[in-house]
Parts: sequence; structure tokens; C-alpha cells
Amino acid sequence: MRFEERLLTLFKKKLFVDVRVLEQELIIIRLVIMLHDGKETRADEKKLRNKLADLERQKNERDEIIHSFDQFVKDL
Repeated sequence: MRFEERLLTLFKKKLFVDVRVLEQELIIIRLVIMLHDGKETRADEKKLRNKLADLERQKNERDEIIHSFDQFVKDL
């Protein structure tokens, strides 16, 4: 092969390798994004569970107040 042909072949191989490297970098970026989304989801879940516990506690307190008023009305 002539020099130009060999150079062209090497250049094509380099392009092929560059494309493969970029594909792998893209896969890594997608995985990082997925991990980040998972962390945010877990953080949101924790916040929502805490809020749910607070709301349940408030509901129970109000149920006790309603029950005590019902008892008060019955006692009258």
C-alpha cells in the first residue's frame, strides 16, 4: 500500500476508536445521571415520609380532640 492509503486506514481506525471512546463516555454520563436521580428520589422519599408521619400525628391528635368532645357531649 502506498503511504496515503496506509495513512487513510490509520485515520479511519482512529475515528472508529474515537467513536467507541465517546460512546463509553456517554454511557458513563448516563449512569451518573441515573445515580444522581436515584439520590434525589431517595431524598424526596425521606422528606415525604417525614411529612406523612407529621400529618398522621396531627390527624391522631385531632381524632383524640374529636373523641373527647364526643365524650363531653355524651356526658351532658
